Amino acid sequence: MKSFSPFRLWNEVLSLIQPASPACPFCGKPVSYGAASSVRNIQPLLPAVFRRQVCASCIAGIPWVNRIVCPVCGRGEYCPDCPRRSRPHFVCNRSAVRYDDRMRGWLALYKYRGNEELEERLADMLMPPLRQMALELGVRTAAPRGRKRAFGQAPDRVLFWDAVAYVPVSRERAAERGFNQAERLAQGLSARTGLPVAHLLHRTRHSGKQSFKTRGERMENTKELFRADPAAIAGLRPYGMQAVPSPVRLLLVDDIYTTGSTMEACSAALQQASPYPLRIYGLTWARS
Repeated sequence: MKSFSPFRLWNEVLSLIQPASPACPFCGKPVSYGAASSVRNIQPLLPAVFRRQVCASCIAGIPWVNRIVCPVCGRGEYCPDCPRRSRPHFVCNRSAVRYDDRMRGWLALYKYRGNEELEERLADMLMPPLRQMALELGVRTAAPRGRKRAFGQAPDRVLFWDAVAYVPVSRERAAERGFNQAERLAQGLSARTGLPVAHLLHRTRHSGKQSFKTRGERMENTKELFRADPAAIAGLRPYGMQAVPSPVRLLLVDDIYTTGSTMEACSAALQQASPYPLRIYGLTWARS
């Protein structure tokens, strides 16, 4: 028979009342509280909840897009694609991460293996590029009454962006996966910013996976691939044009930006169908 030990009893009581360290949704290892604060060069605009839910090792391995060379697509090195577009239909795109092997694995866990637990954390990762784009654009922000706005807090939707749109998938792809990852990311962004999600675009046909195509094939494949809903766009400004027309500002969300052909095709469809001037800003989770 074991002798009574008050220390053992106290440890057992503590184990019952202390919350267990959550498992990292990306690698499954326990997340140590406060461990993320020790990560060097942590993304300062990353929501605090991400740092509480993801382990320090995974956070340290995220290849954030911090250096922007191409002002249009947000690439961190010379871009061969944007100079070929004489008049793009979108203002600019910003991405959260570089699409390396680790990020490819994270996205595959979500898109192809149905790990919906990752959805909230992937949406968290959209906040740094959104906040950085707001800073680049000089967007004014307004704090709620009685509260100061912290640096890097989400921009006020009334003062700049009007809605969040997303790149649609085909019916075949939606049936295969059970969801559209771009739409889910847009909904997550809406929950974090208060911006409404606008269902503006439809895909006209099933086009196959873009990742298996060359640059030329991507551009050819996206011709007339998307159609915008004029009534849905008109609903963004229900009271009609103002005396001095101001553009409707949209965030267009997708998971990966490669050549920009999808972003350009969607933006062109929206511009052509809109009764109002539009200014479209791309926001993507990864930059390939």
